[in-house]
Amino acid sequence: MEELIRHLQPFYCLDTSRVVSSFEHDFLEDYKLYLKDLKTPVRSCIWTTSLDPLYAMKVGEDKYLIKSLLPTIQIQAHQFFYSDLDKKFHPMVLSKESISWGIQFSYPQLYQDPKTQAFHKCSDLPNTQLFLKLTKWLREYSCPTPFMAEGKKVHVPIRIGLKVFSWIKDHPQLKARGLEVCHR
Repeated sequence: MEELIRHLQPFYCLDTSRVVSSFEHDFLEDYKLYLKDLKTPVRSCIWTTSLDPLYAMKVGEDKYLIKSLLPTIQIQAHQFFYSDLDKKFHPMVLSKESISWGIQFSYPQLYQDPKTQAFHKCSDLPNTQLFLKLTKWLREYSCPTPFMAEGKKVHVPIRIGLKVFSWIKDHPQLKARGLEVCHR
């Protein structure tokens, strides 16, 4: 994650999951806490090359909610569920049996102007270049996850970092569900 953040600099990271008093969010510290026990959720946040697409709604003395006016890269915790019924992996399922699986990045291809209601392609917006740089890096330093589920190797489009293979076997939620990540 440190390498990714270094690669993408400069950009702003802002917490959008709660009322804040500071506009900068220490995402890396948040991510380290998550990795420590895989229980502390990563706070939803946004990455943006400029503060121009944002507004801060004042909700108290030095307290704000950060919102986007234009598309930004959105980051949220990712989890998945393996179903014993259909023998499939289901991403972004919230249940007590879901498995924590890092973070998910999202960025739209279209957005609707709040004033005119017209739809626009995001291709000319500043954060589009940041997202393209992010996706290129992710393709180079991660891969679809090769799981072993019920004795069968299954490649799932949920990506895994290439440096994670050394410790992913110790993921407590995978162990509890009888799942393994195969080495590439």
